[in-house]
Amino acid sequence: MLVRVLIALCALCGGLFAGEDRPLLLIVDQSASMRSNDPRRFAVDAVQLAIAILRHHKQFAIVGFAHRVNELVPWSAISDNAQRAQLRDGLDRRLTFDGRSTLYVQALNRAAELLLARRAPPGTRIVFFTDGAPDDSAEDIRVATQPFVSNGWVVDTVRLKAKDDPIGPELASISEATRGRHAEISDAAALIERFIDLAAADNDAFILDGAQRDWAAVTVPLGASQLLYVVARNEARRQRGSLTALYRDDQALDLAEQRVYRYPLPGSRQAEQANVEALLLDRPEAGVYRPAFDGVPTRVFVSLSFAWRVNTLPIPAIVDEGQTVRLGVQVAAGSPEEAERLVRSLNTHVKVDMSDGSSLLAAPAVARAVDSQVVCELPWRVRLPDAIDRSRSHPLQVSYRLAIGQWVLHKYDAFSVRPAAQPLRATAAWNPASLTLAAWVGGSAEGQLRLAADSPREGRWLLAADRGFSFAPASVAVPGEHTLTVRFAPTSPGAHAPTITLQGAPDGVATPSLIGHAYPWQGRDSLVLVPGPTGIPDWSPGAPGLPPQPFAGGDAILRSDSGVQLIARVASDGTATILSDAVTPAGTYSGVMHLRFGTLPPRPLQLTYVHQAAKPTFAWSEPAVPSGREAWLPGRWTPIVQEAAFQAGPPGRISVALSDFVGPEDERLTVAYDLRATVQPERILPGQRLRLELAVYRGRKALPGTYRGSYTVTFTGDNGVQESWTVPMTIELP
Repeated sequence: MLVRVLIALCALCGGLFAGEDRPLLLIVDQSASMRSNDPRRFAVDAVQLAIAILRHHKQFAIVGFAHRVNELVPWSAISDNAQRAQLRDGLDRRLTFDGRSTLYVQALNRAAELLLARRAPPGTRIVFFTDGAPDDSAEDIRVATQPFVSNGWVVDTVRLKAKDDPIGPELASISEATRGRHAEISDAAALIERFIDLAAADNDAFILDGAQRDWAAVTVPLGASQLLYVVARNEARRQRGSLTALYRDDQALDLAEQRVYRYPLPGSRQAEQANVEALLLDRPEAGVYRPAFDGVPTRVFVSLSFAWRVNTLPIPAIVDEGQTVRLGVQVAAGSPEEAERLVRSLNTHVKVDMSDGSSLLAAPAVARAVDSQVVCELPWRVRLPDAIDRSRSHPLQVSYRLAIGQWVLHKYDAFSVRPAAQPLRATAAWNPASLTLAAWVGGSAEGQLRLAADSPREGRWLLAADRGFSFAPASVAVPGEHTLTVRFAPTSPGAHAPTITLQGAPDGVATPSLIGHAYPWQGRDSLVLVPGPTGIPDWSPGAPGLPPQPFAGGDAILRSDSGVQLIARVASDGTATILSDAVTPAGTYSGVMHLRFGTLPPRPLQLTYVHQAAKPTFAWSEPAVPSGREAWLPGRWTPIVQEAAFQAGPPGRISVALSDFVGPEDERLTVAYDLRATVQPERILPGQRLRLELAVYRGRKALPGTYRGSYTVTFTGDNGVQESWTVPMTIELP
């Protein structure tokens, strides 16, 4: 079973989290049935390639399970291709299939523990892959699924189905409860393509369109961060189909350090098994890339990543028929200029399907730039077929297709609809949305207007020049979405409300409002952030016609040069808090916060924060040293126990080392024969306790007296911090 959590941060706060990255969790079914259902180990390829497509510094973990749970790879982050190759070698050895059962509940419970430890946000995606029916009851599986439902984690389920194997409802019920997708696969070789697709969708990687079969050339635009080739062997001709060379604009590239996965390895005894390899280029230069192959590959997958993050716009889990929902995606482009370029090149298509496969909606989304982000949005008034069963809710699957030239990214979401008692009837009423535009003195602003109607109508917006506003009339279609640009040059600060007239609207339709604000700004343009008071005022400056406005507080995403992110949270009293994970690397992080005072327009403020690596904090107890002659009889191991509470710091590993203990007449208790040390657990999380046990074996010739030595405890955190404590110890042998 393979569960994949792709997980980057969609707990939206005014849209500021839209660019956050999510971690990835893979849970791999290690039951013995995989040997017969997948003898060529395509599942191993699938896991490897899901990792190969990850961005550098993306957090991930791999857990294997059957009758028990195994942590194959703890939470980690890959920083270069050498680490990917090293991980490949380790997984080839450790990912075996010899378990005695298939326990869904153990896998789900361990996954929930890991996600809670990582503080995985709502919207985190998990992919659960298995080849067998569960050995758990349906009720136990339902209970184990509840933490995913309550935390907003989405579980996509995939099952490798043996021939003539009946399909049970348990796996699909997990995805249905968590708003995920479910798929059945009958050919193990299809796992490679399936998991490349899943990894691409959850890692914001664009892949070539499925209809694209001309592997002779691909065009890489400016701004690409990773280019990945995945090549599968041609089984029919027994030709390996390996990628032997890669040219950019007819210049040969050095591939020596770019191979991140190849199975089997050259010269291995598994030469007749599946042949798959992956080649990853960091920050590829723009140009036309042409690969050369040894033989003819069966399949070639090519993906491209940018320094963007793409999240679906949040949809309520359940909506009522007739309610209008915002279908679409939000792209963190990096800068306003990049967002403007992206709006012109990004095409987004929205498709809504029912569980029976019928389509309710298929339409392009309108893209617009908002600061450093692009919003591709399609308002849709939900309407179900007239003849549908209206006694129950119906799940709908939303898929988004984002295309830039030949490159395509697929994203997914889902929600349920409560049908109206009777089919909806069409009306001719317009539903104009109110619009608030913010503008600076002497500047201009853009705002978005949404209009909905049950039947298309045409109309015109007329905005009369008033108190510094000027606007040219523009045609709009209803339903539709339109951007209005207003130039604003008032003579004094304050609120300005011109008049808008909607021509051709039916009687009784409220006229939308357009409000502009201007106020003086007397603050700083940049701020070096330190947790605590920031100096940002609690209120805006007052001005004629405009009372002071309270500071709303807010969040900002701060990034390091390596792309790692954390969140700066500023409260309404101007106090800053840094929301960083314990494993966040040390370094300088910067970003922009948009200050908001009441209803005034946002003001950008450049933030810089210097992050120090978190160090571990332990509270140690006194060692429990046995006393009395009976405790130290010859020929017996005597334990000395010490415990500690891990109070704070990054997760990490604990090890302990002993010195020899020297006694009277230079008598020694040696590590080789008379001393041993163990620590449990070897890997520890904040809030856990550890037990350190030093055991002493008194040989029959050991002299009585005082023996002095020491033990050293070493903690290695996931963030790279390593600390050691050497503790002197005295042992009295009576």
